[in-house]
Amino acid sequence: MAEIAITYIARGAHGIETVEKFIAAYSLYPARCSHDLIFLMKNWQADQRDEVEQLAASCGASTIDVPETGFDWSAYFQAARMLSHKNLCLLNSHARPQVDGWLALLAAALASPDVVMAGATGSWETPRWSPLPGASRLARARHHLARIQLTRFLTRFPKFPNPHLRSNGVLVSRSAFSRFGAIRCEPRTKEQALILESGRSGLSRHLCARGGQLVVAGADGQIFSPTQWPHSNTFRTNNQNNLIIADNRTDQFLTSEPGFRQLLTQLAWGSQSNTALVSR
Repeated sequence: MAEIAITYIARGAHGIETVEKFIAAYSLYPARCSHDLIFLMKNWQADQRDEVEQLAASCGASTIDVPETGFDWSAYFQAARMLSHKNLCLLNSHARPQVDGWLALLAAALASPDVVMAGATGSWETPRWSPLPGASRLARARHHLARIQLTRFLTRFPKFPNPHLRSNGVLVSRSAFSRFGAIRCEPRTKEQALILESGRSGLSRHLCARGGQLVVAGADGQIFSPTQWPHSNTFRTNNQNNLIIADNRTDQFLTSEPGFRQLLTQLAWGSQSNTALVSR
């Protein structure tokens, strides 16, 4: 058994084409690091399931059935309970490796002193702040929430800047992740899932509270601390040409009009003059 398990969420709702894109990228860009590849199977119809299992076998992957509920987090938590690998690489259904040796880059970053989690992308974003005047992004987007509900929700996030690793494309100790999962409820809403990623009680803050550091691994081999993330060219800056694992959010940035790209950059990094406010 390898030390690293790559847990890829194969979600029926996203179709076989998404799985095929992952496998194509996984085959094109070797990990260059010993690992076991495991497909976390979410809600496939019987006829499609057979095809996905054949695709998994074609790239040497095993499969585990996981519930459709709980968004990506429930699948990750279940995998952490079932597996015995030292480290987990968490990949959602849209993940696609982008460079040769992408897993080796993550592994080297995680092995750095005091590092507790390494990721392909990080962000300073928080729902409590928007570059647009008026209200926060979530306040504008979720008018169905009552004002008091929204207020309670927003207070569960730090103010800007809020450095955290995005939960797709991270490498983390399985035991540390399991301990986090044991004290958190599986999310029932997208808002609860967002809290687990970037909230006060989310994974990044949980790990940092125990004295660890978060880093982003770049395709150029550099390891970036949170103050360096806006200039790492990995997420919502320039053409993201230092990115090691792509997904639907990094795709969104590249395919957006210039004005919306600028908004996405500001949501992630503000004016980029706030590095002194980032404490980790």
